[in-house]
Parts: sequence; structure tokens; C-alpha cells
Amino acid sequence: MQALRKLFRNHFGIEPEKVVPLKQDGSTRQLYRMSADGVSAVGVDGSNPAENAAFLGFTRAFRNHGLPVPEIFAVSGDSLCYLEEDLGDVLLQDWIRERRTGNDFTPEATAMYKRALRELTRFQIDARDAIDYGLCYQYPSFADETITGDLHYFRDKFLGTLIPGKVNPFKLEMDFTMLRHFLVQEPRDYFLYRDFQSRNIMIHNGELHFIDYQSGRRGALQYDPASLLYDARAGLPEDLREELIETYIAEASRKTRLDVERWKAYFPAFALVRVLQALGAFGNLGWWQGKADFLRGIRPGLENAGFLARRTGLSMPELERGLDKAVEAFTREEESSARLTVHLFSFSYHFGTVPTDPAGNGGGFVFDCRCLPNPGRVPEFADLTGKDLPVQNYIQKSPEAGRFLEHVMRVCHHAVESYLENEYTDIYIALGCTGGQHRSVYCAERVARFIGNRWPRSVEINLHHA
Repeated sequence: MQALRKLFRNHFGIEPEKVVPLKQDGSTRQLYRMSADGVSAVGVDGSNPAENAAFLGFTRAFRNHGLPVPEIFAVSGDSLCYLEEDLGDVLLQDWIRERRTGNDFTPEATAMYKRALRELTRFQIDARDAIDYGLCYQYPSFADETITGDLHYFRDKFLGTLIPGKVNPFKLEMDFTMLRHFLVQEPRDYFLYRDFQSRNIMIHNGELHFIDYQSGRRGALQYDPASLLYDARAGLPEDLREELIETYIAEASRKTRLDVERWKAYFPAFALVRVLQALGAFGNLGWWQGKADFLRGIRPGLENAGFLARRTGLSMPELERGLDKAVEAFTREEESSARLTVHLFSFSYHFGTVPTDPAGNGGGFVFDCRCLPNPGRVPEFADLTGKDLPVQNYIQKSPEAGRFLEHVMRVCHHAVESYLENEYTDIYIALGCTGGQHRSVYCAERVARFIGNRWPRSVEINLHHA
């Protein structure tokens, strides 16, 4: 935070009077709105130098092409923090939501989607040769490795969480191989934005502006319009998607040689792999990372995936069976009522003892969080707890904390799933650290969010802090 304050002071010549945390996206970056005396900027604290370098480098290239992306005001010497233009708070997804009733979109909303798709071609086609693809911090192109990673992400974080052990892994991999081999036949000669969706498009002073393109790489043209049109949380009706696809094709055809029939033949498969990747993200961010807002996309995401799997023209029976089972499991959870009580505790090894199990059945776990970096040794955290954002950020920056929590949550996931299947009524989980103030509280809160988000109706959580 001190580095961001210094950047603000050096750029604007005044100290920031207000620093307000902004809602986090799917990355580990911390964003703040910083303001003083009529000026404002967004401060970004990014712990991944390669991700920062990609965003900053792509931004410079796009601005040189006149594309509407945020201006970069200042960058710290270590490139871990930077100050960018404040584009306000109006996301396209929210703007559209106010201009629709059910599946009915106003002409104004439809026109804005068409504008976004026309702008997309400027990124994909007009600026493709201006990009330094050496900055791509994940993969340089949307090829075998990327597709495999996305499909396995869906398998592990979504299917493996919602219906563990319910699909044949060998048959599923055969379906993935067929899908992957089909996709890589399409040329990858364009810039692939990667996360081109309505929450990464902003409306500022009546104009569209674009953010979060740091995961970009070389790729085919179909992926990005699919990201926008099959964004689960946008819920576009299929007839509107068809109209918007025609708008995109017309604009792209003006700028590059396009085999329209081939483009359309490949589009459902690209849309499917994007939707499966998004379901993996909903599982990881919504269940494992405890960001409940991402869970709203699961139901429409499953509907989109089933629809697209049938539209690809490929035979993928195990994938379709897995999607059907996922729909059944998710529907069961939506219609369920609480049957299992989770007694969840944080406690202090130094000032107390391991809490007793109120149910008395002895079923559950005690986890020792003292192996994690200790925020209690940082003076500024002395009066804070694991519920406070600065402490959470401190712990989250530790790779061992992430590994530890994933292990804890996998053990708890298996146990809760088993307890529900066996119709048990109570399970006990306790997490302790030295003072019972920082690490154990943070971990208990994360475990509570994980279980509560995964089984919102089947489980009741009783959380107690020392």
C-alpha cells in the first residue's frame, strides 16, 4: 500500500485522501480506488510480475493503436504496483441488466453488444501484429496445452467437486482428446483476448472501455465472441446470440479473409471449451476460493455446456453424461434441506485447548495452522484478526497457505460428501494457531465459505471463534 501511495503522490503531487478496496476479480491482484482533491486513479497491487508485465505491455500496444483501454499513469520500480486510469464503476453486465426484462433486451442494449463485438475485431485483427507475444505469461497461443489445461481445470475443480468419482476418467479423457484435436485444426493467427466478457467491459462517459486482457495470447477468432455471447451470468437468448454472431462475422470479414461456413462449423466447439473453462473457474473461485458471486453462473453455465456439446457434431458421450450428472447433483442441492450440521471452530493452542465436540460423536478433524506464516509477528496486525482484509491479503500471498488450505478443504470435502451420503447428522472441524486470532480465524472462515457455498442447503454451519 505504501508503494501505491508513493506512486499517487509522485504522479498527482498530493497525498491520497481516500483509499477504497475494489471488488476483486478472479485474479490475486488487489485493486484500490485512490482519490484526493478531485482526482482519482485505480491502484493495482499485483504479486505476479509476469502478469503485470503482460497487462502493461499489452496496454501500451493497444493505446498506440487507439484502442479504448485504461491509461497507465505510473509503475513502481519493481513492477509489482501500478497506477491506472479510473474508468468508474459501470460494467457492461450491470448496464445491460438494467435494460432487459427476462429475455427481452432493449434496442439500446442490443446495439451496445454490437458495438462491443465490433470493437473486439480491433483487438483481434487490427492490433494483432503490434503485440509482443513474448509477454504472454501463461501460454503464447491457444494450442494443445491451453485446451488440455482448461478441460482438466473443468474436470478437477468442477466435476471433481460436484460429482467426485461419478464419471469414467479414461472415457472422459478420450472425449477431451477428440475435442482438442478438432479445435487445433483452426488457424491461430489473431490476438485472443481470453476473458472478453461483459464484466471486463466498462462504460465510461458513454463509451466502451476494455480491461483484463492480460491473459491474452495468439488464437482463433471464434473464442472471444463465444466468451461474450455464452457468458453464463449474462443469459443471452439464443436468437439474440445468432443476430450478434452475424454482426461479428460481417465486421471481421471486412478486415480479414473469413471462410464463414468453416467459422460457424468450429464456433460451437470453441464456445463449449470456453464454457467448460468458465465452469471450472466457477468451481474454483466460488467453492474453493469462497467467492460466492461466481456461483450464480453454474446453472446457466451447465445449460450452455449441454446445449453446445450437442451442437459441436462431435461424439463425446462421457462428457455429456458427466454434464447430465452435474445437472442432477446441482438440482438436488438446490432442492435439498439442511441434514448435516458442521461444528466449526477456530482456537488458540497458547491460550486455550482444543474445543470439545458438541455432538459428542467424535467425528471430524483438528488442523494445526501454526505451519503458516504468522501475521501476529507484524506489529500493524496486532489488533486485527483473520477477518480483516490486510491480514487476509498477507496470508493469501503465501503459497504454502494456499497449498495448506486446499489440502484441508479436500479432506473436509470428502468427509462432508460421505457424511451426507450416509445420512450422518454432525461433523466437527477445528483449526488452531498460536493465539487463535489470525491464521486459525482466516482458515476457519475460508473452510466455512467453502462448505457453505458447495452445499448451501444440505449443510448448516455453526462457526465459533475463540
